[in-house]
Amino acid sequence: MLPFKVHHLEIRGKHYLLLPKLNDKQMGILVGRLERNRFSVLRASSILARSAKGTIHVDPSGLCWGYFDPEDILLPVIPDLLSCPKQAIPLEAMKDLYFRSNGSSARVVTRVETGTAWKCLRASGDCGLTPDERAVTLEVVGEAGAVRLVTDYSGANPTYHTFGHRRYFEMAVNSEEAESTLRSAGELRARNSYLTCDGGLGPRKETLPHLREAFSELGEWCYFTPQ
Repeated sequence: MLPFKVHHLEIRGKHYLLLPKLNDKQMGILVGRLERNRFSVLRASSILARSAKGTIHVDPSGLCWGYFDPEDILLPVIPDLLSCPKQAIPLEAMKDLYFRSNGSSARVVTRVETGTAWKCLRASGDCGLTPDERAVTLEVVGEAGAVRLVTDYSGANPTYHTFGHRRYFEMAVNSEEAESTLRSAGELRARNSYLTCDGGLGPRKETLPHLREAFSELGEWCYFTPQ
């Protein structure tokens, strides 16, 4: 089971807190916390909270962001979030939390490891992949046998990339190598690998493995469980 630990990232002047995947009860707890701290809160599918300090966004995918550091506001309520029961949802709905179709392949849905943020993280040498995202990625890689990842070490027939002053290599990585190198937030290994910018894994979403057991072992990083 994966224990939760707060991770704070700053990317291009924006502050990010990596949170668990949040169910309805937890989102309600966050609304209450923000309102007690004199934020004007609008809740739809996500939370938009405004005050004289600035604006905070909280998405149930497990991401909080704003142009000021929200830790003082949100960290005191983390124990309340972690004490909540998990919400049971259908297995296919669990898959939708972590995977999307990208043409003919499946794409890992990450909190920040995508697009411009992905490039900024590679340039800074940081990582925003959460432990639950890492776990489900490795489950799929184990079934596929090998996928293309971006690494900070060279191998066979790589494609070269430079972000900032850092050199990376995109290449095929087998499941054993991915297990030992795929980096998550707060880690730094001797050799590190990362998802590609679009999170593509190769297999079509419809052919992904069953994943029920993997989804049941995400611990405090996901407050949903498969029915």
